[in-house]
Amino acid sequence: MHFQNLLCILIAHQVAVATTTSAKPATPSSAKGKVPKIDKCASAALTTEFSAGFKQPHPPVIQAEFTTSFVQHKWNQKMSSISTGFIHNLPSKGLILADQVVDGMLTSSVFDYNNVTYDDNVDHTMTVFQNASKSPVVWRGYDAVSFPILTTQMLVNGDAVFIGQVTRDFSGRGVGWMIMDRGKNPLTVYLNPCNVAIGYDYFLRDEKTRVVTEFFNTNITAVAQPKLESIIHT
Repeated sequence: MHFQNLLCILIAHQVAVATTTSAKPATPSSAKGKVPKIDKCASAALTTEFSAGFKQPHPPVIQAEFTTSFVQHKWNQKMSSISTGFIHNLPSKGLILADQVVDGMLTSSVFDYNNVTYDDNVDHTMTVFQNASKSPVVWRGYDAVSFPILTTQMLVNGDAVFIGQVTRDFSGRGVGWMIMDRGKNPLTVYLNPCNVAIGYDYFLRDEKTRVVTEFFNTNITAVAQPKLESIIHT
């Protein structure tokens, strides 16, 4: 008898709980002003290849006025050249200033992207310093692009394609974006989480030449006009 009474009490309690729960209207989380959270795994899947949740992000704006140290390897069927040096990337002036050491020679170059030929060769003024020479040699002409100029809106305007997450030797993790530079040559730009360039891969179709460049010691800054003029006219 005691067991039957206890059973009746338990059944009555369960019915009361069920009635109370069903009486409460379901309130969407949005109605409470809360934004549903995406867990870390789901968030990572948005930019992970072969994941069901993949979605290409929008191309970012680059922090394009900078100076940086670099190493570069350029090669094709006939040559292989490795250099290291320092770059001023100055899209506001349409210029790249590049000092580099190649095979024991020091070269100082000004690439003027305000003056480009119909076949995309760029105005290049190069000063060459050699150990055996008493004075530098200055050469000017039109040259194939070795240092593509990076501009603020180039990925946006070029409808860049996201190529995924990468790990670079000097700068660690980043992401890559690919465009056709000037509608002609494939260019993959690598950015860190702050949208600062950490390097690029480039392919010159006419010359069948591949160029791999890595950045380090990067400083986001514009070169002051007096200093810029002194560099160009030196």
